[in-house]
Amino acid sequence: MQSREYNPSNLNSPDYVRMQIKNLVREEISSLQFSLNSLREIITTLSGLEGKKAIVYVSNGLPMVPGIDLFQAYASAYDDDSAFVEAVGYNQSRLFEELVAAANAQGVTFYTIDAGGLRAAGVASAEYTDSEDMRAAALGRQNYLDSLRFIADGTGGLAIIDANDVRTRLDRVEQDLYTYYSIGYPLVQSGADKVHDIKVRLPDHPEYEVRYRRRMVEKSLETRVREKVVSALRVNIDDNPMDLQLTPGLAVPSSTERWTLPLKVSFPVSSVMMVPEGDDYVSRLVLFVAARDSKGGQSEVVQQNHEVRVPADSIERAQEHRFKIDVTLLMNQGRHTLSVGLLDHATRQSSYQTIQTLVPTGG
Repeated sequence: MQSREYNPSNLNSPDYVRMQIKNLVREEISSLQFSLNSLREIITTLSGLEGKKAIVYVSNGLPMVPGIDLFQAYASAYDDDSAFVEAVGYNQSRLFEELVAAANAQGVTFYTIDAGGLRAAGVASAEYTDSEDMRAAALGRQNYLDSLRFIADGTGGLAIIDANDVRTRLDRVEQDLYTYYSIGYPLVQSGADKVHDIKVRLPDHPEYEVRYRRRMVEKSLETRVREKVVSALRVNIDDNPMDLQLTPGLAVPSSTERWTLPLKVSFPVSSVMMVPEGDDYVSRLVLFVAARDSKGGQSEVVQQNHEVRVPADSIERAQEHRFKIDVTLLMNQGRHTLSVGLLDHATRQSSYQTIQTLVPTGG
């Protein structure tokens, strides 16, 4: 027996149409979350890199409120204003705010380009014999473009909207990368991750447009090293003043799918600051380790505190040797990139090294 919701005679019933709209909205939210997560992953990859960072994002737009145009068309067709109220409940602006916050935290600027170019809403297309609901079409169009404006404005970038020829506006993007003001101000270091709001005004020149990121994040040393370790999983980072060396050992099966991989991290004792402490010389270090497999799976960054302690009467001899730290990693089978960072708090110096390793697929 066929259920009521799939009965052809009920296809135009308000309940059926509304249910179909909700199903479509759920799919659109899932697609939106995937897109924003991908953008955040790119931001994370850029996080540890120095200099001016920008993402040029070309898209037809992303829905701030998925399905708002369909709910508007439904409200108009069935004279039911409650549908429009329901649409507001699907507002996803929080996800865009989180994306902008992540970009600002990593110093990334978004330049967004509307791939659809100049379009007129409400005009019939080849697929439809009737024109769209003008209000619903305009609302849907702006719903997708507002997101492009939001992430560009929030990160100090530029949104290129409703333009068939983007070349002249791309010139402005190029100018941004090479011509800009760098404004600095004294900041009392808190030693922790802290968000600072920024406001820039030109009261004597109201005719000028000022674009800038609205927030900056003061980062602790640990956070900066952690981010660089993550970036090194995908981007080559040549920054190894402490001469880190990574030596993987022989992987041993831990379970049917996981292997235990020993990793030896070494560096010259002379590369870290040894501070007198009683009858010893001591250096306290922080080690960061992360891994990424060939399928894109990425581990969390493991952070460990280590201590180098040498008796005072042996310090000169110790300076000629390398100190070794043994790390044990639990990994899946396959090829992996291992990224390691070492932080010396006394000198505020950090060092990075990356290697490729293959965890056996058999005994």
